[in-house]
Amino acid sequence: MKIAIPVDADGNVDPRWGRARYVAIAETDPLHRLAGFSTHLVRWDELHDAGTHGAHHARIVRFLREQEADAVAAAHLGPGIARSIDKMGLVVLTGAAGDARSLAQAAAPKIAAEIERRAAAGPDGIATRTAQATQASQSEQSANGGFARGSLPIVP
Repeated sequence: MKIAIPVDADGNVDPRWGRARYVAIAETDPLHRLAGFSTHLVRWDELHDAGTHGAHHARIVRFLREQEADAVAAAHLGPGIARSIDKMGLVVLTGAAGDARSLAQAAAPKIAAEIERRAAAGPDGIATRTAQATQASQSEQSANGGFARGSLPIVP
């Protein structure tokens, strides 16, 4: 399973998904152990305002497809990119912070469970979590322990 995480130069979660300079792809094995971790220079911080939002969202979608990502773990996603990622069927976790490697390890079982739940539900029963997550206000996030309503909590 592959998890895309925006990171800074030190390997910590970058809170700016759409303006991240680097994105890490954390790969986990079937036992949810970290099996690989690569950091990609995406330069979204520079490219964000070069063109339309739609063009930037397409750039992000293309990267996620090329990397064969199964999930995105980020502090926050804007509503536009959240819709795009939701249409891809990826699992989204919000409220991400701290060391990206540790985050991937902690999030892997939850992501795997959500993937299994979606597979069992079938194509018509896939839950939409990203749209719900992006609509949650800061006060709702505070009331829910820092996670947007509808998003998957990252840490058990």
